[in-house]
Amino acid sequence: MREIIKARNLTYKYPDGTKALKGIDITIRSGERVALLGLNGAGKSTLLMHLNGTLRGEGELEIDGLKMNKANLNKIRSIVGLVFQDPDDQLFLTTVFDDVAFGPINQGLDQNKVMERVKDALEAVDMLWAVNKSAHHLSFGEKKRVAIATVLSMKPKILALDEPTSNLDIKGCKSLESLLINLEQTIVIATHSLDFAWRVCDRSVILSSGEIIADGPTRKVLTDEKLLTSIDFEIPLSALLNKV
Repeated sequence: MREIIKARNLTYKYPDGTKALKGIDITIRSGERVALLGLNGAGKSTLLMHLNGTLRGEGELEIDGLKMNKANLNKIRSIVGLVFQDPDDQLFLTTVFDDVAFGPINQGLDQNKVMERVKDALEAVDMLWAVNKSAHHLSFGEKKRVAIATVLSMKPKILALDEPTSNLDIKGCKSLESLLINLEQTIVIATHSLDFAWRVCDRSVILSSGEIIADGPTRKVLTDEKLLTSIDFEIPLSALLNKV
């Protein structure tokens, strides 16, 4: 698998002086599903927001061979689809169709291609039935799916999700897990849920105070009791049940 994300000495400081990232080095290969794990303030969402240039720090960052800079920003944003934690931040038009079509229209695609993209994206998240509905009349879990569809309609190579299980019930989480496992994109997920990471991601990266303290196969990282205890985590229930 080829390298699709590469960061070297990536550093970011918020305007108040808080150092959110402290020399991050990470390489992610095409097709991987990677969990970014850590407590609040660990830097996982900050790192995620760098992948499409929403935040810009110091150091080196390459996305699909393109250096993160002003000249490449639009191209990189077509490669990296970012799904926000709150779907209401992503859904703002009259109907689900309008929301999902917004990206392809702004990519300059013709009407037939836009229609095809909307249909494919909504089918991928099992939400085609809602195409003419207002997103604001949907359940929170359904909104999450539509938010993902707004990104999928732009055919990104990388899907970056910020706390995708936040405020979802058990049924919604299971549905989201099934969806993500079956997508072909490289997937990077910032999440608090170790169980979700265990079931969805083949690789887990743990951040603490803006630094990577562990990076490896999920089955190894999330069964390292000493490591997890050091950051006030516990071995996820899914891992314990897997041993029974």
